[in-house]
Amino acid sequence: MPDQPCFTMFKKPVRIFLILSAFLLILTAAAKLVSSAGGAPILEQPEAVFRMSYRHLFWAVAGCELVVAGVCLFAKHPGLPATLLALLSTYFLIYRLSIHRLGIHYCSCLGSLTESLPFSKNSIDLALRLVLAFFLCGSYLILFSLWVLGEKPRSQGAVADLVPEKNLATKSL
Repeated sequence: MPDQPCFTMFKKPVRIFLILSAFLLILTAAAKLVSSAGGAPILEQPEAVFRMSYRHLFWAVAGCELVVAGVCLFAKHPGLPATLLALLSTYFLIYRLSIHRLGIHYCSCLGSLTESLPFSKNSIDLALRLVLAFFLCGSYLILFSLWVLGEKPRSQGAVADLVPEKNLATKSL
């Protein structure tokens, strides 16, 4: 994370946000993978927006969620995980708006797992909307804060955020 004095006071809340986001992403990815492993006939039906089977859609989205969760947990700098989380949550928002436009007012984001939970579908849908709002607000707030503080992209690139720093002392000849 940046060593700027202004950003220092935000390091801990940002880290907590990223860890909590990773936990929620892992949880929803696990729910999608468990649901997709079932034998429900709906899993082979085409989904309304992407026109691919629910099973394959769950696999693809769960994979994306796990990648973003891993970056949230292991990145040294908040820029990359916040960017990926902002992109993913923006895609989720666009998907939700798309299915709403198609007349579908319930997102089957967790698959058939919702039927085994002791909550109504409306309660689960509301909880997932709140998680989406949490992702959107938190990730965009971090990106806005980095922008306001003048945080510049690193010359090493985004992948360098995931690689631990090594003490590369040059040897004098």
